[in-house]
Amino acid sequence: IGESKIPDSLLNNIGEVIPVLLERSSINSATFSDFTFSGDTSWSDNGNSTYSSGDISDDQTSCIIYNVNKGGILSFDWNVSSEADYDFLEFYIDDKIQDSISGESPISNKSYSIITDSELKWCYIKDGGASEGLDKGWIKNVNIAEYYSIDENASIGKSIGFVSMASINDSDVGSFDLLGEGSDRFTIDSSGEIKLALDIDYETKSIYHLTTTATNTGGTSNSVDVNISIYDDKNDLYNKSVVYYSNNTTVISDDSVSIYFSKSIDNSSLSIDRFNNYGDGILDGIGVYSNSWSLYDITLSDSATAFSKDENISIDNIVESSDGYNLYYETLTAIELINRFSNIKTGDINNSILNSDGATQRGLDRNYIDNRDGSITDNNTGLIWQQEDDNSNHTYSESITYCADLNSSTLWRLPTIDELVSIVDRGTLNPSINSIFINTKGSQYWSISTDIDTSNDKAWVVNFEYGSNNSTAKTTTAYVRCVR
Repeated sequence: IGESKIPDSLLNNIGEVIPVLLERSSINSATFSDFTFSGDTSWSDNGNSTYSSGDISDDQTSCIIYNVNKGGILSFDWNVSSEADYDFLEFYIDDKIQDSISGESPISNKSYSIITDSELKWCYIKDGGASEGLDKGWIKNVNIAEYYSIDENASIGKSIGFVSMASINDSDVGSFDLLGEGSDRFTIDSSGEIKLALDIDYETKSIYHLTTTATNTGGTSNSVDVNISIYDDKNDLYNKSVVYYSNNTTVISDDSVSIYFSKSIDNSSLSIDRFNNYGDGILDGIGVYSNSWSLYDITLSDSATAFSKDENISIDNIVESSDGYNLYYETLTAIELINRFSNIKTGDINNSILNSDGATQRGLDRNYIDNRDGSITDNNTGLIWQQEDDNSNHTYSESITYCADLNSSTLWRLPTIDELVSIVDRGTLNPSINSIFINTKGSQYWSISTDIDTSNDKAWVVNFEYGSNNSTAKTTTAYVRCVR
């Protein structure tokens, strides 16, 4: 190091020059001008770093927002005076609620580990009823201690940052040491750069309080605290479902595998043949489109073999979502086989049942034609249905006879369970069926399919109240909707 950096008072004692390290953790205190507002009214500055919610009426909100551009440890004081259990002061990080208080709550302190570019929001929220207390919420002393920070799923060798030197008293540093509980999970090199050495987990330990010691060539040293904050990775990019469709042909080349992800994918992160080999077949990526649920359509090569139910598909984790996350877990996903009936949208988008649209994001929009002769054609399956049943209950055997005798035609028959389920629409209840079908009862309808696990004494029915299906004794009665 050059002599110009050494104070004159130390020129005759070079061996005692002590490295001066700059501690990374510093406190940033928010001021009123740092905040923005949302809801029905703005918050007020009460002085002494204290802020109060605005005056609001029933069913209104008053929110104060702080957007931070550095990671660290957030701390603040808060309290509320409100109608207990009905009006609340709530705290959010990136629109996810973290905590709430209600009633006559004394001042308490809260702290959270936050990442870069987080949105912090406090909202006072009133219900539609009475008011009690001062009807306000307060926050005070909003501070962020800026620490080194790293994602819990960061790769080994990831750089966390550098320990800084104060230029006025620099000397030739020969080594850096990192000490403290958990220090073995990090390394520090001769330049002062800290890197990740072992796997870390937010749930196991969210903050590491360590000490860095720098020793110069003269043998003197100095130490500073190094605080490393581990933040909870909110990455939720994974394979939501994988569906194999034969296209109802025996030709493999027109088959497809649809891979649905949990969020929109960055198309530039993809290339052909980024998918694993399965058996004798190779999947070749031929196209992609993105919407709220990204879908990949992949055509099988001519030499590929068809999938079975116990096979899985995985994708190289280089695939990225549009917000920059890598696909790093749940990449192995079971393949679901579908046919022309299960390829129709269920109507349920809330994941309330197994294999709903919310679970698989699969399917074709419903496409019916009213033939105006008492029948409905389903363009997806090619089936023709009775538009309205005879409003009567029949036993299983009576139902078969009823359909065979319908209009003196031998074309009408009792549907299979797959066929009957194909007209269930779980987007509506009681009845769970498209309104093009007239006067459908919220009750059980027969299928021709026997429950083979019941000594052939039961057959499958669909209950159109909720769209569920189960087997029942063939001697009981149910309604009938015939098909051809």
